[in-house]
Formats: sequence, C-alpha cells, structure tokens
Amino acid sequence: MSSNLTVVFYGLNHPYSNGLKIPKFEFVLSVIFNNGLELLKILEIDWFQFLKFKIWHKTMRAWNHSITKELISIAKKIFTKNEEV
Repeated sequence: MSSNLTVVFYGLNHPYSNGLKIPKFEFVLSVIFNNGLELLKILEIDWFQFLKFKIWHKTMRAWNHSITKELISIAKKIFTKNEEV
C-alpha cells in the first residue's frame, strides 16, 4: 500500500466550526488494495468513528482520514483477504 490516506470529503465544515456534529452520512467504506491492485480489505466506519480519525487537508480544504492500526482495529470488517470476517 503506497498511501494510508483516503480520498478527501468535501462539503463538510472547516476545522474551526461546530458544524461537524450533525451527521452528514451514515458510514464510510475504505477499500484497500495492494500495489498490484489486489483487494486486501474493505472496512466500514460510522460517522462518529470518522470524526475521531478525521484530518484536515489544508491544500484541498477538506477532510480525510488515515488507515491506521487503530482504525483497522475498530472498523467493521466487510472483507479481509484470507481471513474469516
């Protein structure tokens, strides 16, 4: 995996506002591939988990999140290659 950052999420308030308290979506699916584009994992996090892991991307002026060990440990596993879900 060359990057552990997700795409950016536009349409959410900037980091200094209180507007992120109202859910904008129910869940986020993160699809993780290896360098050969083989599917490794599909993870699901809900809005509140997204809020915990969100990072402000200054250049894009939007939010994203990193796929960390902690996020993987709390996310719902929709698919994990070679493992029981």
